[in-house]
Amino acid sequence: MLCDNCKKRQASIHITKIINGEKREVHLCEQCTSLEQIGDNVLNFKNFITNFTNLDDGLKKNYGQINEPACDHCGMTYEMFKKYGKFGCEHCYDAFEPMISPMIKRMQGKDVHIGKIVNNGGEDIRKKREIEELNQKLRIAVEKEAYEQAAVYRDMIKELSKEIEKKG
Repeated sequence: MLCDNCKKRQASIHITKIINGEKREVHLCEQCTSLEQIGDNVLNFKNFITNFTNLDDGLKKNYGQINEPACDHCGMTYEMFKKYGKFGCEHCYDAFEPMISPMIKRMQGKDVHIGKIVNNGGEDIRKKREIEELNQKLRIAVEKEAYEQAAVYRDMIKELSKEIEKKG
């Protein structure tokens, strides 16, 4: 998808803004991100990341300077991530997990990426995810010896599995 602003580069940043029930989608390349103005707010991806990461600065002030970890593979530090808004490599996610996990949870509501599901045709995927969640709940119920609840989860899993098999 091309950038809505310059119409030349691939859009890498996709924003959905809902104001008074009206949905507006904007697709921008990195170069045009800092130029885009939506309503009264200037959108700058680097500032967006910096604002979320600066919430942790209170820890440094209260407890002194914390030894800042660096990625073993590319050498990027957390301060560099805050400055540029990007990681240096895929290993940075593991290196900075304790610091970025709360930020991801604040932005997305969960700290585990579950991906997107299409509106039409994604029923089986939704059911498979529900089965995974029910299996986790089933294990926990058995560990707590809540066998009646475990039986309910087991029955729900069987029903969902049958529904998937009918379509397949």
